[in-house]
Amino acid sequence: MKLSFTRALFVAAALALASQMALASPKPQGPSNTSGMTAFRVLSAVSTGTTTVTRPLTLYQLSMSDEHATTDFHVKLYNKATAATSSDTPVYTYFVNAQTARDIVFPNGAAFNAGLSIRCVTEAADNGTTAAGSNECEVSGTYK
Repeated sequence: MKLSFTRALFVAAALALASQMALASPKPQGPSNTSGMTAFRVLSAVSTGTTTVTRPLTLYQLSMSDEHATTDFHVKLYNKATAATSSDTPVYTYFVNAQTARDIVFPNGAAFNAGLSIRCVTEAADNGTTAAGSNECEVSGTYK
């Protein structure tokens, strides 16, 4: 009987510890120091790149929204201080389904040493040119 009592005591202690761990606050996502962050928003990202930042930066968070009823989009990020075109090569490409949103967090930041330009097209290929319509592809984020 002692073995059963000891086992029950061990299980109770383990459950109490697990309860305390579950009540602890989760560690926040993203950079540990959010002071000095700058937000940006592009309401109509299209096939001709939108120059968002014209200097070196570190990107920490990105939110993308596809407002089109049926068309999926590819949001492309470029390490450029000028407007990207279909002849440029993106650093990152993110697929966003029609009528959905997508968030990306870069916990340690993503460095862009020239600047940030954003394009939104229907094709996954780097040279895609079929643009989203006005207010159909929205992108926002934070950087330092």
